[in-house]
Amino acid sequence: MVCEQLYYPISSPGGSVEDVNRYCPGGYHPVYLGAVFNSRYVVLHKLGFGTFSTVWLARDHFTNRLVALKIGRAVYGSFMKAEGIQRLLGSGWLEQFEFRGPNGAHVCVVIEVMGPTLEVVMNMVKTLDPNGGMPDYMRMRMAISLARAVARMHLHGVVHGDIHGNNIVFHIPGMKNWTDHQVYEYFGVPRFSSPVRRLDGSQVVPRAPQSLVYAAATPLKILPLCFEHVDLRFIDFGGSFYCHRGYCVQKRLNTMLENAAPEVHLLDFVSSAVDIWAMACVFFRLFAGHSLFASNINELWTMADILASQNNPPNRWSRVLGYYYTRMEKSWKSFPPWFRQKPSLISRLLSVPRYSSWEWLVLMLTMLDLDPSARLDAESVVGRIPWIIADAVNGRRYVEEALYGCRCSLCTHRGKVSTAPELCVASGYSTAASGLRSAIISS
Repeated sequence: MVCEQLYYPISSPGGSVEDVNRYCPGGYHPVYLGAVFNSRYVVLHKLGFGTFSTVWLARDHFTNRLVALKIGRAVYGSFMKAEGIQRLLGSGWLEQFEFRGPNGAHVCVVIEVMGPTLEVVMNMVKTLDPNGGMPDYMRMRMAISLARAVARMHLHGVVHGDIHGNNIVFHIPGMKNWTDHQVYEYFGVPRFSSPVRRLDGSQVVPRAPQSLVYAAATPLKILPLCFEHVDLRFIDFGGSFYCHRGYCVQKRLNTMLENAAPEVHLLDFVSSAVDIWAMACVFFRLFAGHSLFASNINELWTMADILASQNNPPNRWSRVLGYYYTRMEKSWKSFPPWFRQKPSLISRLLSVPRYSSWEWLVLMLTMLDLDPSARLDAESVVGRIPWIIADAVNGRRYVEEALYGCRCSLCTHRGKVSTAPELCVASGYSTAASGLRSAIISS
């Protein structure tokens, strides 16, 4: 649904606001600070917005805890499906209710309040130290937490379909118990845009708010809370679908170009393997500080970059790839010289400082196989990460920190208990784990 251009544009220097023209019949619901929803949720601050919803920080007066209110646009078909999946996964879903506003009927989903996204945290760390000063063990803890989150999701038969840094958030224990003072200490006092004005000079209210609220900023002081207990969760299940085994559905996914698997570009049948490919791309960005494949250009360039990095596509793609190769030949001269000299996938993987080990190479190559059926499943990824740690950093402190919370033979001598023992990071590697455990204890 496309809204008319009814309002003057709102500039947002030093902040982030939604498109004011989406406040129209079938669009956003105008929300005011202090507004009460469902007779219990009082709005305190604005957390963000997306194409289909705005997200607000609120306090539940029944429990005195903080929650997030995700208020969908009045046209919410896919929004409802996404929240149904989130409810199945138990991903912070608390309840949902419907209400009517000046722009139509809306669904409000109440979810557990979360911390900043992985992309925001990586950018904050890069700002603090341009050389990528995040400790090695912290990157590994994030990788393990991400792999566990994907594995839990796939065990429920759910494929996310759009895994990238802005759809991965840090869960901060105790955040729901923050006082109002702590909310404003970490997120700042709410700031407002200039007044909303209609092009025809008529009254703005009730279809739109009098002013827009800037989304809460993420301060540097929140980083220690994110790193204390690394627990990554997923948000935005708008492109998710159910898939238990095999090639599940032929559909177009709106996956971020740089993380989209080749079958997504080729409109082939997609499965849980698309999440494995995207997770590998997130791993690379986490460890290397930049994207693995071409991004922010167009689909042809991204697919050309993927095919330039490895040349063993499945035979069933021969016909459609012929079309791509024809387009690439016509466009090849328009590609800049740096793009035409792209290194192979192996060269890119081995370029990552301190992670150019055999285990790292094997893991990433099997996650980035062009054939979806040949890629590792999420549980296997969880099981292989510890041996990358041991091979890459070769140190007791890094292994123990990265495996924090695991109930395997590596760390039971420390009395640590896993929150998901069925996804123990050392499953299937007990022999090697015993040897490494002995080395750790004796060191």
